[in-house]
Amino acid sequence: MSNKSHAPLTERFWRFVDPSGADECWCWKGSRLKSGYGKIGPGGRGRPDLLAHRVSYEIHRGVIPDGLYVMHMCDNPPCVNPAHLSIGAPSQNSADMVVKGRNRYQAHSGEKNGWSVLTEEKVMAIHASADSTAHLARLLGVSESAVRDVRKRRTWTHLVC
Repeated sequence: MSNKSHAPLTERFWRFVDPSGADECWCWKGSRLKSGYGKIGPGGRGRPDLLAHRVSYEIHRGVIPDGLYVMHMCDNPPCVNPAHLSIGAPSQNSADMVVKGRNRYQAHSGEKNGWSVLTEEKVMAIHASADSTAHLARLLGVSESAVRDVRKRRTWTHLVC
């Protein structure tokens, strides 16, 4: 069995990148995480994979200070174009996510949630109605607990009624 040495990280990185244009996303063509982010082995056994966009940042811009994230301005996880990458604190990354509507809790509340049976109109009707919980549940085709949770403001809390 031969002991094949690994090529340098930078050389291996470029095997998985097609730098299309300066303004376009350079999509990672190697292995990816379920989240879509590219990954590359650092070389050697037993060492954890590195995120491809972080490797790209370090190749093109230098060392990433401890505790900082490499953020995608293009919101495309497999992109490794250094023109689309910037560094920021975790709080900046979170704020960027919220501003761009990528906050999973924010993006999936109310009617945006694929499991929602109620609509904003029905929720407003529940709040306005003096009918019994059981009657409203039958009328709206939902469970009594769904109506009760709306009335007690356990769900649909983003609506101001």
